[in-house]
Amino acid sequence: MLYTYVICNLMTKRRQIFNIGIALVIALVFYLVKYPFANSDGKTKKVGITDREGLRQGLWKVYDENGELVSEKNYLNDTLHGVAKAYFDNGKLYTHVHYMNGHFVDTFYHYFKNGNLNHIGFYDSTGKSQGEFKVFYESGQLKQIGYKLDGQFHGQLTEFNIAGDTVRSDFYSKGIKESR
Repeated sequence: MLYTYVICNLMTKRRQIFNIGIALVIALVFYLVKYPFANSDGKTKKVGITDREGLRQGLWKVYDENGELVSEKNYLNDTLHGVAKAYFDNGKLYTHVHYMNGHFVDTFYHYFKNGNLNHIGFYDSTGKSQGEFKVFYESGQLKQIGYKLDGQFHGQLTEFNIAGDTVRSDFYSKGIKESR
């Protein structure tokens, strides 16, 4: 008899926990609303989630008039936060960046329409470019290499022609070109 009472009591507790879980999911669905934002012509342009205050949250996708993906951006309280990607009209990646609280952070990738890398650099948590950066010709050949400190040229900045020969090499200190 006691065994039956314990089993029934456990089953009731499980049902209560399950019902609380369902209630939380329903509350979340009503709190976050996912819907497309359409142009006046009725074609979908943006798809994402907003909260009750109308702030963008999570992944947002933007499409052109032909329904092709133009960009994917992540938001936190209507501020860019997380991975953001933009695409050329041929579907190839144009940029791949990371945001933290609206600022570029981490490695920034910018591409040519043919898919080759155009520019690569690094941004710190304040959104300032730091360290080595590289710029390329559309062929993939290195065009420029340099260094930045707090968003300014700092150290050696070297430029190359398409054949790979050095055409210019300058030295900078905190954004100021030094003569050598």
